Amino acid sequence: TAIYSIIASLERIGDLYRQICIHLAPLKEPKKVSPESLRFFQDVNELLELLYHHRQTFTDILYVLKNKRKSLTKTSLSLLEKTNSQEQVMLHLLSGILKELAEIEFTFLDAVL
Repeated sequence: TAIYSIIASLERIGDLYRQICIHLAPLKEPKKVSPESLRFFQDVNELLELLYHHRQTFTDILYVLKNKRKSLTKTSLSLLEKTNSQEQVMLHLLSGILKELAEIEFTFLDAVL
């Protein structure tokens, strides 16, 4: 059912955040993360917060979520071309979070329609 699909996506999102921590934590002197990559990280977190705060009226913000997610996907592709390998791993994992957010959107659409 829809609720199980949403829960599974949220679990995968949690796993992706854990992988980001595992990747960045053991580095004794991590290379400086670019301001653009940090902003991207913040934007992905804000998108997830938007989903959380509007879960009761999700159909009202589907369009906003979709557009923001698509914009962030384009940003991710652009950043991947100009960042170091350490940042690329983080950006790849954040892109996985965007993919899971898309799955949640599709699940809600299926449940509503």
